[in-house]
Formats: sequence, C-alpha cells, structure tokens
Amino acid sequence: MYKYDYKICPDCGREDCDGNCDDLPRELWKEIYGPEKAERLRKTIKGKTNFSKTIPRGRTVRTSDGSFEGNKNYIKPGYENNKTYRRSAVLDTNELDELALVKLYGNDGKTGIHLPNYQDGYSLFRPFIETKDENGKPIKISEKFVEQHESNDLSIKDIQKIRRALFNKKNKKVYEENSSKIIELKKRRKKEHR
Repeated sequence: MYKYDYKICPDCGREDCDGNCDDLPRELWKEIYGPEKAERLRKTIKGKTNFSKTIPRGRTVRTSDGSFEGNKNYIKPGYENNKTYRRSAVLDTNELDELALVKLYGNDGKTGIHLPNYQDGYSLFRPFIETKDENGKPIKISEKFVEQHESNDLSIKDIQKIRRALFNKKNKKVYEENSSKIIELKKRRKKEHR
C-alpha cells in the first residue's frame, strides 16, 4: 500500500495513514484522538505542510496543450475555437494556490496508463508533471486554467495510482524530473511561513 512521504498524513493527521483516508476535518481531531494528542498533531503539522486551502488534490482543470511550458502557440488541430479542451488533474498544490498538474487523455488508441475508476475507464495519463505555464510562471487557476466542478474530481485511489507512476524509482529519469518539479513547487510558500 502506498504511504505518504510525510511522517504525518497531511489530510487526516494520522501517523499510520495508508493513503486511503478521507480529508478528515481537523475540528474532529479532538473527538478522535483526545485533546492532548490533537494539540500535539496540530503543532507538529503547523508550518510543515504546504497545501492549498481552496484546491484539493484530485480536482480537475480544463486548459489547452498550448498553455503548458514548452508548448507555446500550439493549437491542437480541430480545436482552434475551443481554448479549454484538455482535462488535467491536480496532483499537488502549495499555499500560494500554485498547481502541479497531470494531463488526462481520452482512450482513443493512445499510449498511457489507464485510470479504471475515472470516467468508466475512459481516461489515460502519462507520468509527467506540469508545474509551469507557457510563460514559465507557476500554474494557477485563471482563464487559461479553469477549475471544474467537484463532481469531476478523481478519487483517492486514482490519485495514488498516478503518484505511484510518477514517483516510480525504476524509471530514474521520470522520477528525478517529477521530484524536482514537486520540490520546487513545495519550496514556494507564503512569507509568514518561510
């Protein structure tokens, strides 16, 4: 089972989390762990986690391929009038609401890794993280990156499958490239937490 890279799970606050937790509200910690352990967990996590408060992992974003770094001015044939045809999943965030995205593809004969639990197994992804737009700036929700309704969110299992593929040490080049992008994203914080 996939374990988080953190000592304490950023979603539920448990040390023994296997990644299948729901996003447990921190208000419930006192009821679950008791007041002393809840306070200890709150102090341990405070300042160490670097996640967006508004955009959860698994949220989908609509954009175009030309909005990503290295694809400036690219227009997919047949989509000249549609500026947000590419669905991408939010894999990670930071306090500044900057996103790490993974592009999702339709199952039309392309190579990729299947997500059997998302859209009836129609979606694929390739194990590459995108963290910058075509101008080299961090990706944020904007008119180029349009946040979708929560009914389109990926499940925890789908996110875990993507994370396992992205951070698979067997493919050293992909692992190093993706890790460096996430580390760079996580180093950017609000000024009061630096």
